[in-house]
Amino acid sequence: MAGLDVAELAAAEQEAVGDPDLGRNVARIVTAFVGDPAGANWAYAAVVAPRAGAATDEFLGDWRQSFDASACARAGGIGDHSTTNVGGRDVYATSCASGVTTYHVWLRLRGLLISISSFGAAQLGKQVLEGLRL
Repeated sequence: MAGLDVAELAAAEQEAVGDPDLGRNVARIVTAFVGDPAGANWAYAAVVAPRAGAATDEFLGDWRQSFDASACARAGGIGDHSTTNVGGRDVYATSCASGVTTYHVWLRLRGLLISISSFGAAQLGKQVLEGLRL
């Protein structure tokens, strides 16, 4: 991504596996981080495959709320929510008070939920969504 290294975050995945509520609803999860060396631009992404029958509106809403709360807890609290279109897909976005933005896209046909928290003028999270080839 724009010459930046993308790294899987195995520690975050192991933490997720240990959450019994998540385990009841999620079959698989993979996480990754990309950032510039100065730390001025970064994105953290989680790709989640809900278990069969678990991808309800309630689960998806709870997931977004929990992800946003976690991302914004370290970024000044939750600000505005919006829905936008990125790369031809409907995306739920939340702005945290300190400039972090979260993005969520449900790829219904693939059975995947992608959630990203992103910071910086390069908008790496948005770039990830624009570049999806799924």
